[in-house]
Amino acid sequence: MTSRTSGTGTTSYSNSQDVLKKDSLKIFKKAVKSVLPQNMVQNTLKVDERTLWVDGNEYALNKNVYMVGFGKAVLGMMQVAEELLGEHLVKGVASVPVGTQDKLQSGVEKSQIPREPSKIEIIEGAKDNLPDAEAHRAAQAICDMAQSLSHGDILLVMITGGGSALLPLPCAPITLEEVNETTKLMSKAGAKIQSMNTVRKNIEVLKGGGLARMAQPAKVISLILSDIVGDPLDMIASGPTVKDVSSAQQCLHLFADLDLVDKVPKSVLTFLQKGAANENSLKKGCSSTETNRFLSDDSVECDWNQVQNVIIGSNSIAIKAAVEKAEALGYVAFVLTDQLEGEARDIGVMFGKMAHFICESFKDKQQHMSSNKSLIKAEISLVQTGMTKEAVNSLRRAVSQAQNSGQPLCVICGGETTVSVKGQGQGGRNQEMAHSTAIELNMLFSDSPYKNDFNIQFLSVGTDGQDGPTDAAGAFADPMTLTLSADLDAVEFLNDNNSYNFFKQANNGQDLLVTGATGTNVMDLQFLLIKRCI
Repeated sequence: MTSRTSGTGTTSYSNSQDVLKKDSLKIFKKAVKSVLPQNMVQNTLKVDERTLWVDGNEYALNKNVYMVGFGKAVLGMMQVAEELLGEHLVKGVASVPVGTQDKLQSGVEKSQIPREPSKIEIIEGAKDNLPDAEAHRAAQAICDMAQSLSHGDILLVMITGGGSALLPLPCAPITLEEVNETTKLMSKAGAKIQSMNTVRKNIEVLKGGGLARMAQPAKVISLILSDIVGDPLDMIASGPTVKDVSSAQQCLHLFADLDLVDKVPKSVLTFLQKGAANENSLKKGCSSTETNRFLSDDSVECDWNQVQNVIIGSNSIAIKAAVEKAEALGYVAFVLTDQLEGEARDIGVMFGKMAHFICESFKDKQQHMSSNKSLIKAEISLVQTGMTKEAVNSLRRAVSQAQNSGQPLCVICGGETTVSVKGQGQGGRNQEMAHSTAIELNMLFSDSPYKNDFNIQFLSVGTDGQDGPTDAAGAFADPMTLTLSADLDAVEFLNDNNSYNFFKQANNGQDLLVTGATGTNVMDLQFLLIKRCI
């Protein structure tokens, strides 16, 4: 590793910084391990010769189980379920992102690919997380399977993050290309995933409970790996097995808020306008042959008592494991939130100011806050980023605990931020957050009188191992990141949304974290590690 030297250039700084960087990676790996699909499915599905138990519910088995899955992490879930169900599984269809099998082969979880001979057909599509012809083919295959079911059959559904883009079946006359364009426009405008999924549910067939309707009168069991803040069942992969309560009018309001009314495809806007005028017949406008079964027949209604949805993995579970690992490594662990949202670069500024506040608190633990002007200023600056006074007080208590025990501090967050793309660069929300944090840390600590007194390490990372359309999972940042990249204009790279190429060049690329596919997906994690050196 390139020697990270401060103004005095001490070797101990470099060594201690290395320890924090390695510790943050160990904490991340433990968090990911806690939400790997194999463990979660095995804990949820219990099978004997003729009976399946799922979270307290009992189902009769008689070679009557059909399985579908869509999302970044469903292969591992389906592989375990196939082994558990044995002869009772008739067949299955998996819709996964392009390159999933190759990434799993080269990543840390090769065992998640179904073993041959398998009853599961794997279809890869949705390149760059956008619906395409292959994802549409997979959605049609899933639709056909669901429609073929009858009384006594069971449809086992595996759902993870990325599922929305992998289950595209537009309502006519909307085309796949128009759905794609709408999604791109919303993403570029900084729309949250909840907003994009609301629109998807109202212009596509299988979303918003559509898959469950298609499968009637069969029983439906969905095992869900949550990738959305708060774990809302109706939003994860656009809720294909959850009763929909959204409306076309909501979609029109979203377009207005994002200034997209005049930009979205005319067919999408017209379809939603008609739906808003008559919400009760919104989806009757769908006339594609594959959807006639329930969309053109008022008598076909979903019996939601025959549908069971179970969340088997979430960001909060990963955070709990991260806390355990941080404490095992000797840190005082403090969970700021498991519902982190907002613009990635703004959150990065918050983490930089948080590090400054923590160091100010460590620095003058003997002083009363009322007499420490620099600490008061640091707190005011932190609150101005949007962190609540209550959260600051909780953080102060954690700092006090670390001070009293002589331990380093590890702040842990989880959630999912957004990026408003304005430049032409390459990156992802985790890299952009780390990039912003590095700039803020440099600004706050480059001329600080106590810059040599603390080791600070920040890591923002996606639990799926992929951050944006890059091969990176996230990135590290510390107060020396910019110092070691003096020939790069960090601000210019950030303004061009080009964090990937910044970290690829900065510090010989050693602050860019590349893990390969992890086989799971429960949003993102952030770790801020701070250790006092003297």
